Amino acid sequence: MVRRIFLAFASTAVALLAPVASAAESAGEAEILSVFLQGSSALELRALVEAQGGEITHDLPIIDAVGARLSASQLAKVLESG
Repeated sequence: MVRRIFLAFASTAVALLAPVASAAESAGEAEILSVFLQGSSALELRALVEAQGGEITHDLPIIDAVGARLSASQLAKVLESG
């Protein structure tokens, strides 16, 4: 089974935010991002986000999506695992 996760701001936005987040994390203050993730199952996305310590803000099962708050490094791990 192929799982795909779509980020609302596209992968370019993640690449642009990575240097900013890395600098913030090295300074001891991780920036929290609000994102919209869409994939093949809202339940699977919820589990992926929560496994990385992120917070679910919206459940959107009709479109297989969730809204979440998490750091850039947490988001990267969610996207890698999906």
